[in-house]
Amino acid sequence: MEVTWIKGHIDPPVAREYYVALEALTDAIPGFSKGDIDITGDYWTGEEWQSLGKNNPAWRVVCWAGILRPNIPDGLHKRVRRYFGFTIERQGE
Repeated sequence: MEVTWIKGHIDPPVAREYYVALEALTDAIPGFSKGDIDITGDYWTGEEWQSLGKNNPAWRVVCWAGILRPNIPDGLHKRVRRYFGFTIERQGE
C-alpha cells in the first residue's frame, strides 16, 4: 500500500487524522538529532496540527498523507452506516 504524500507547507483540506513526517529542528529532542525524521499520526484541527501547534520550535511537518483505511468486506457494503467515525449517507434513504 502506498499513500500520496503532500508537501508540509500545504494545509490538509479537512479536519481529521493524517500521517505526518516530522523533521527534528534541534538536537535537544531525546533520541533524535537535528534533521532526523519521525513518521507518525497527528490530527489537523483545520488551523494547526493538534500535537504541534502553529510554530513548534522542535518539529517541522515535512509532508502529510491521508490515512489508509481497509476496504469494506464483501457483502457488508449496504449495511455500513459509519466507517471510522464518518457517517455513510446513501442517496434515497
